[in-house]
Amino acid sequence: MRDAYGGTAMIYIFMVFFVLYISVIGVALNFAKIYRVKNNVINILEHEQYSGKDDGNISVKLSAYLANVPYTTKFGDDLPFEEYCKATNGTALEDFSGLGVCVIQKGSDNKHYYTVSVYHIVRLPIMDLKIPIVASGETKVIAG
Repeated sequence: MRDAYGGTAMIYIFMVFFVLYISVIGVALNFAKIYRVKNNVINILEHEQYSGKDDGNISVKLSAYLANVPYTTKFGDDLPFEEYCKATNGTALEDFSGLGVCVIQKGSDNKHYYTVSVYHIVRLPIMDLKIPIVASGETKVIAG
């Protein structure tokens, strides 16, 4: 009878470590996804030499890219993205705030660069937690 209890305890220990392993893999995949989105948004801004005034071309490219990537831009009614972006980073460029990407202009008038922040909300339904994960990066200096 002692062996039956020992085997059950080993199965419980194995299940706990298995759940922890799957959780770590899930978090790592979410981090990889938001960093990939951030890097591609920076590449689009640098390639187009974005000057701060959007003629519709950048918004179309960003919208097309974010539509093809499995990235959720809707945070829900209780945490609107525009308010979260402005609360954490100051004033965002309004053209991109609806796309789930926060772009902040920095630098002087003729030499400026942009800080790009991409957010993802990790939802834990068991405890009803919503944890924002942020990936931020900067573009190269764009002379304009």
